[in-house]
Amino acid sequence: MLRHTITAIGLAALCGSAAASVEYPAWPADAKDDKDSRVVAFYQARCTDWANDNGHQGEARQQYMAFCMQQMPVLRPVGLED
Repeated sequence: MLRHTITAIGLAALCGSAAASVEYPAWPADAKDDKDSRVVAFYQARCTDWANDNGHQGEARQQYMAFCMQQMPVLRPVGLED
């Protein structure tokens, strides 16, 4: 239960005000793990968009991007059905 609460809080913090319609790389349905370059590109696009929406700059942006990229496999794991 606590893990789900932390994940939900993390998702809310990552998403911030992300409501703009942005064209992301397609989610690779045939990916086998989160190191697949297509999955990494998807994660990076999402994190970059959320960082932009939240106005992160400089060191705060770098920290946010590192945290976001660490959390993305939890929030959008490979093998998750759409």
